[in-house]
Amino acid sequence: MSPIKKLVLCAVVLMLSSLMCALPNPQNAGFDTRLKVQSTDLMGKYAPIGSTLQLIRDKGRYKAVESYVILSLDDTFEMSNMPDWWRTPGGEPKGGFDSGRGKWSIAKNKDWYEVRFEFSSPAGLKGTATLVGDRAPQQLWFYVGDPKDERIMIFEQARAK
Repeated sequence: MSPIKKLVLCAVVLMLSSLMCALPNPQNAGFDTRLKVQSTDLMGKYAPIGSTLQLIRDKGRYKAVESYVILSLDDTFEMSNMPDWWRTPGGEPKGGFDSGRGKWSIAKNKDWYEVRFEFSSPAGLKGTATLVGDRAPQQLWFYVGDPKDERIMIFEQARAK
């Protein structure tokens, strides 16, 4: 193979590998998400970080409201004002919000863990968030549409005071 072809091949490989690293993967956030955390480590209130608030407002065109998720020790949760695009096909914003209560659990998904939500009110509503973080504060990543679109609502656990 000629030196020019080798150079072009190396450039293509480097470009492709950098693209793969840029995909929204919890492990790219600098956390080891393969470690199973105890449910007691996840207790507390989670609120959207600044870039998520901007994403909700600018890309989703949702009005500003207080959104949060509370995970309780008895495996129940409360969700308030979650923009509805977290569970719509293709991540299409509909302008509404999901609020309710139900049960949550931790489940393995490929190389990381996720939190599964099963609502009792409103009944039948389900959803998931990728668990990110091997230490406090934990994060819940709610992918909006295709993960390759890099639209992620990140809710971070409030730090104990």
